[in-house]
Amino acid sequence: MACLSDIVDTERYPIHADPSSPEYTQLVAHCKARLKAVGSVDLEGFIRKAAIEAMLNELAGLPSYNRLQILSPYGQADSFRGLGEHPATRRKFAQDTHVVAGDQIRTETLLRQVYESALVTQFLQTVLEQPEMWKLADEFQDLNLMLMHDGCSRAWHYDGTEAVITLMPVSYTHLTLPTKRIV
Repeated sequence: MACLSDIVDTERYPIHADPSSPEYTQLVAHCKARLKAVGSVDLEGFIRKAAIEAMLNELAGLPSYNRLQILSPYGQADSFRGLGEHPATRRKFAQDTHVVAGDQIRTETLLRQVYESALVTQFLQTVLEQPEMWKLADEFQDLNLMLMHDGCSRAWHYDGTEAVITLMPVSYTHLTLPTKRIV
């Protein structure tokens, strides 16, 4: 297991600091201000570049499924047949993504270590002002790796959670996954 500071740039983002320290409270205040202003926070460089490369290497070759679907913002478009002009049926979006389920991402991977980190969870809980946060108990959905190649898309949709946390490397061109197509 790697030390979290080898994965996360804790000098720049001191999530390991005492929550009452000036550096921690400044980081939290910055994140809260961004959430209020634009609805999201971008912590560029939060994951160290070398750790991103190591993550991509650890995840290369994992089995994936190609989700090629037409969805409404509320889920599968086909599940709303018979609703007539219900808002759920009005807009449909194409989705073409490659997904690795959580059970394929081993415990010792850097990505799983970040996901399981109590420090990361506590930081997110503080920023999101949540009294408690839980990790999803579904072994297939708890942690997903989703890839979108050039020309692919992710359908716009509503999430049924308080927040969605995304680690988004700029490029993963060397990451290839064996794919089974789901239509």
